Amino acid sequence: MELAPRWISRDLSRLELVIALLVMAILIGTFVNHALRVFAHAERSSVMVTVTNINNALLYHSLSLIGKNKWRELADMENMNPMQLLRGRSDELLRSDKDAGLKISDSNSPVGNYLGEFDGPDVSTLEHGKWYFDTSENNLIYMVNNDEYFISDMEGPARIVYQVVIDYEDVDSDGLFDPSSDEFSSVKLVEISSTAWDI
Repeated sequence: MELAPRWISRDLSRLELVIALLVMAILIGTFVNHALRVFAHAERSSVMVTVTNINNALLYHSLSLIGKNKWRELADMENMNPMQLLRGRSDELLRSDKDAGLKISDSNSPVGNYLGEFDGPDVSTLEHGKWYFDTSENNLIYMVNNDEYFISDMEGPARIVYQVVIDYEDVDSDGLFDPSSDEFSSVKLVEISSTAWDI
């Protein structure tokens, strides 16, 4: 019983203080490293969910066009901004929810972190953690926020570049999708940049 008060009142030597500070620094560094990995993992998951939602919207839209025999519009899907489909689908769902008497906020839109369309913007000026569509290249681009665990061969800010691609059998062997002769298979958002998450 007498040892406890003696230990509490005892002054720490410089060596003990240095060791205590070193242990605290290691623990804080480990926590920060783990937290950054968690944030990067959450961001990667968010990007994957958005890509999945876009691919579902692209598939839904392509089937709708096929059902209406709008083959030319189907061929034009490679040049479209796929976020328009998400925004349109989100607006449609919001209207149906509001019509059903549900109180739904527009902030629940799946494109809440979408900046809009830009024509060849300076990527260094764009906000991180956001999507935008580059009209000069018809690319959908995500500006990575947690780039500590992100690998890319592109210069400038960390980003992932996607493009809408039509998968088809090139029956006429001309290298272009022609709905009158080629056999349509699917349409999806494909990453055209070379990137990876090192989490």
